[in-house]
Amino acid sequence: MSSDPLARARGAVESLLGPAGARKFDDNDLLRLKNAGYESLEDLVAATPAGLARAELRPARADLIIRAQASTAGLGVGTASGAAASAANQGAVPLLGTDGPSDDAPAPGLKDRFPAAAITFILVVCAGGVLALMAK
Repeated sequence: MSSDPLARARGAVESLLGPAGARKFDDNDLLRLKNAGYESLEDLVAATPAGLARAELRPARADLIIRAQASTAGLGVGTASGAAASAANQGAVPLLGTDGPSDDAPAPGLKDRFPAAAITFILVVCAGGVLALMAK
């Protein structure tokens, strides 16, 4: 067991945002996440803008989490393939057969991109609503 009480929250943030993004979170940010129950990758992926606001996380840090959620929405982070793809994006593990589409594969159309765009839009609207409520 680690002697650092913030280690789990730090690890979760690094898993979601990568090392560069995680460095933006200081101990106060991590303590707020920990106290609100955000101590694992699954917790952060399930976090809502309202939940992050209740955790009293600074809006810029909440925005980083929300943006990372949106970028991973198409990967299915809760699945083994999504987790492996997320780790591969950070250079942790190689994925086999990810060298791009084959020559005979159809090009992705608008209908293939719509779900990720819709989720991103919804998250941005929710974040805007939370920020508007916080500003009052």
